[in-house]
Amino acid sequence: MRDGQSGELSGNNLAKTVRSFFIVAIVYYLGAEIAFLVGTLSDKIFAPFWPPNVVLFCALVLSPPRQWWIYILAVLPAHVAAELQVGMPIAQLFVAFVTNCLVAAINAFALQWLKVGSPWFGNIRNATAYVFVTAFLGPGLCAFGGAFVQILGGGSIDDYGLYWARWYASNALGSLTLGPLALICLEKIPFSIVSPVRRRLEALLIAIVLALTCIVAFEQVPTIATGYVPALLYLPLPIIVWAAVRFGSKGASGAIMVVSLVLIWRTLNGPSPFVVGSAEANVFAMQLFLIGLSTPILLLGSAIEETRHAETVTRDREARISVAAASSSVGLWQYEIATGAFWATDYCRKLFDLPADAPLSLDRLLSRIHPNDFKAASAAFRSAIMRAAPLEIEFRVQDTDDGVHWISARAQPIFGESGEPTAMTGAFGDTTSRKMAEADADMQRQEIAHLMRVSMLGELSGGLAHELTQPLTAIL
Repeated sequence: MRDGQSGELSGNNLAKTVRSFFIVAIVYYLGAEIAFLVGTLSDKIFAPFWPPNVVLFCALVLSPPRQWWIYILAVLPAHVAAELQVGMPIAQLFVAFVTNCLVAAINAFALQWLKVGSPWFGNIRNATAYVFVTAFLGPGLCAFGGAFVQILGGGSIDDYGLYWARWYASNALGSLTLGPLALICLEKIPFSIVSPVRRRLEALLIAIVLALTCIVAFEQVPTIATGYVPALLYLPLPIIVWAAVRFGSKGASGAIMVVSLVLIWRTLNGPSPFVVGSAEANVFAMQLFLIGLSTPILLLGSAIEETRHAETVTRDREARISVAAASSSVGLWQYEIATGAFWATDYCRKLFDLPADAPLSLDRLLSRIHPNDFKAASAAFRSAIMRAAPLEIEFRVQDTDDGVHWISARAQPIFGESGEPTAMTGAFGDTTSRKMAEADADMQRQEIAHLMRVSMLGELSGGLAHELTQPLTAIL
């Protein structure tokens, strides 16, 4: 039975690998065709970015290194077919393929070595590592070999530095625009269809508004005075930030993609906001602008994503702590010394008979203490906070129905890295039952003592009667 199960699993893995092999090959070829289509919008330049490298990188980074040869072998015929279709010489084709594989492999290996994984842009560490590796380290190193692609195509060796810069910008821009969106989509497969319709409509609205704003801004740049160019270039920035704030890393990567597509289209078709010389120089200026824009936006989206995740985790932990504390009849609280902010669990509100929606503060809590205990309890709380000393006190709380119950309070100071106290944290406990038990026990002790006194008095009176009876009897 075990052998049959292992054989079935091996068959499933083989089928999955074969399916991935053909998918990567087809998507690589389609990416090359799209790049050539964009590039042929101008007869003088290559595509502003090269999607096939992003396809191969995603395949490598999502698979173990022992399987990388499968995907490199898969993209080889796709690369040859796409490049031969545009008439690229064999030597140039070979150098292009080697450098493409090299940049994808370096990026994938570095991210796996740094243990960067899903969620790829869920925290600032992952996003920083991704940007540094895929937009600077990998393309920068491989561009030394990639520059020979244009040299073998007829370029002058004297322009090696220019070719290096173009090859680097093309791969860096692809990693910053296509890469994040591809990885986010791949980690969401199978896609969820339970997202609220309102959220999807909001995302669509942001994309439409951003695209229209980019079209208007980038089309008007060449027709206005030079001093207003920076203002128009950054006109879409508030909408990009809006997308990042509302949707985190997904919104940031999607907004970057929209801006990139519109700006590439305007640059290749004109009028262009980047008119610095030749068509190649215009595209290079546009690439640098998008690289500079994409980097902080991706980091911003990841920071927002990490903050929201931390808030969710904190709320979940607080909810679990509140349930555990309430189950043990304990209410937790914390007082921030610097700001005066006061946090307490819902059970604390119940102990002090406060409404669930009422604003909570230390003074509001102390105001519920019984008038006979208020002065001593309030002084103890403020003294402990001022001296950053432990607190242990019991007091009574007045109920709304004129009832009274006892509460014990214990607290400890929290010290920061500098050694200064930053907060007081503690717990409230309902000790009414213990106080009632102590009162009952005290009453019973008093009754027992009274009964003992009565019994001793009876014995004494009996002894006196006996002692008096004997002489009286003798006298009679």
